[in-house]
Amino acid sequence: MNENPCCPVCTCVYSPTEVNCPECNWELQAAYVLVPDTAEMQLRYERELNQARLAYLLRRVTSLEDVAHGLQDHTRQAGAELRRIQQQADQRRAQFQNNLNQIKAQIDTCTTALAHLPSHPSAPITVSPHENLAQAVADAPSGAEIHLLAGIYHLAQSLRIDKPLSLRGAGIEATRIVGTSEGAVLHVQGKGLFRLTELSVVYQGTAPASAVDVTDRQLEVQRCCFTGGVSDQRGSKRGGGGLVLRGQAYGTVADCVCRLNQWGIAATDNVQPVLIDNLCSANREAGIFYKDRAKGIAKRNVCIGNKVYGMYVSAEASPGLENNMCRESDYGIAYTDTAGGFAIGNTCIANARDAMRIERTASPSLVANVCNYNGWFGLWRSWQWMYNRPSWYSVQFLFIRRALFIIFFIIIFILLFF
Repeated sequence: MNENPCCPVCTCVYSPTEVNCPECNWELQAAYVLVPDTAEMQLRYERELNQARLAYLLRRVTSLEDVAHGLQDHTRQAGAELRRIQQQADQRRAQFQNNLNQIKAQIDTCTTALAHLPSHPSAPITVSPHENLAQAVADAPSGAEIHLLAGIYHLAQSLRIDKPLSLRGAGIEATRIVGTSEGAVLHVQGKGLFRLTELSVVYQGTAPASAVDVTDRQLEVQRCCFTGGVSDQRGSKRGGGGLVLRGQAYGTVADCVCRLNQWGIAATDNVQPVLIDNLCSANREAGIFYKDRAKGIAKRNVCIGNKVYGMYVSAEASPGLENNMCRESDYGIAYTDTAGGFAIGNTCIANARDAMRIERTASPSLVANVCNYNGWFGLWRSWQWMYNRPSWYSVQFLFIRRALFIIFFIIIFILLFF
């Protein structure tokens, strides 16, 4: 006899001690006494057995349907999560492609720029005063450095430079480039870096012209001299500068001398130069002149003996003026129109009229400027004058000061002798 028979409903194995099937709950014992020759009892048993089997299968189907519904819910959630991950992946792929395109564009830009440079550093080109400087510049490759030996280089017409180039002389007293053509002695435009070092550029004509005119270029100018600029007296303001910067020009001008021009250095349009340690003297209008929307920084420059202004800022220009010396002009530093910017730590002394003059709606920020021993006011601003620092000598109204001294000595004389 089998000690562990199977349930007739679900075929689950059960032990003889169990009354009901643990799987389908079919009553296993004591419900029926099966007699083989009793047909009615046998039919009843089989009918209830089939009903129990059907109920068991229905319960199994219901359970499987619940599982199927749960799987469908999980499938929908997994599908939604998958779509979200796919969207994030698409966004990251698009961002990556955008970054890749930008990098490719930068590589193309660098490749194009490198294509204009020589494949290997070329030796400096040496030119003597007996050679044709204009031809040497035209024949020089992009990025070349031309060494000018000591002497005077006369130009029959304005020398135009439209490629990256360096001109180096033997010193401002030794190497001179001289021109007489209208416009400029050197006219620099185009793209790339332009260097000018250790030489003088002199204009000796009578038509309106500047010594050097730079338009939309990056420049690096050191230890040069610019002289002879002539302006148009009819008011068109053509020419006249020792060094004129136009357009989007930017760069550094350091340790240079600008004298005997209409303006020593003129910054116009939207230029943003850095002017450091330059000497601007004996110019007919201003040592350093800013106009239009020019910006930039001017540090430690000396403007001495210019006829009208040491430094002049007009229109919408807004430069930063730091630690400059302006002396022996009519006005030390002047602002007009809607000019702005700032002036910090500048020294304006021994000027014939005002140390600092602010006209119209100009609104610069003035901090710690020194204004001593000037003929009129330390700071004059649109019909009102004021102190630039708390000292009597901040405002040098010369004839009033002398009158007070005379009155003081007369009083002392009267007290002593009468």
